[in-house]
Amino acid sequence: MLCLKHPGGVKTFFPFLVKQVTIILMNPRNNKLKITGLFILGIILFGSGFWYWQKVDENDLGQENQSKTTNIINQDLKPDSLPLLTVTRVIDGDTIEAGEERVRLIGIDAEEINQTGPEKNSSCRALLAKEYLIDLLLDKTVEVEIGQEPKDQYNRSLAYIFLEGELVNAKIIEEGLADVWLMSPNTKYHQQLIEAQIIGQEVQEKTDFCQQLN
Repeated sequence: MLCLKHPGGVKTFFPFLVKQVTIILMNPRNNKLKITGLFILGIILFGSGFWYWQKVDENDLGQENQSKTTNIINQDLKPDSLPLLTVTRVIDGDTIEAGEERVRLIGIDAEEINQTGPEKNSSCRALLAKEYLIDLLLDKTVEVEIGQEPKDQYNRSLAYIFLEGELVNAKIIEEGLADVWLMSPNTKYHQQLIEAQIIGQEVQEKTDFCQQLN
């Protein structure tokens, strides 16, 4: 009589069962028992294959769900709540002040305003960039998202600025008044800035900034 009862649980049952079948198949006297052993061995192989492919499918499904979750997160990167600051001064097209805090906009580069001589000696594009931020931000309350690296070498806070839900860093690029500047590791919205650069480049090619200034 074949006894398949084993107290070791699922983890040790299959090795035990294989051992029992091996003993049966090695018995030269009982052909009926050999047939039974072959039948049981077939069941073992079928069950093992089914279990393996079920695990593969579960892993693939888990990876697919993880990918979907990542895509959903990327669609809405901006946190629901951010610190608020009131802009009290615009230094140039990529730097503002909020009280005593000086903030450098992440991921953009605007032409410098002349700091050693008359401001009017700056480039037309630099002056327009400053004017743009003055019109857009001065005395306005904005949301500020500090970058992964919070300060630069000049001790300015590095931040993304949001006004009424719109990313100001991208808006000034779209106007052709600033360019994308990768500021690793602060790259959270870099793809959005790259897309803004495509629009801004077209604006630059067809705009006479000095004529706009006058």
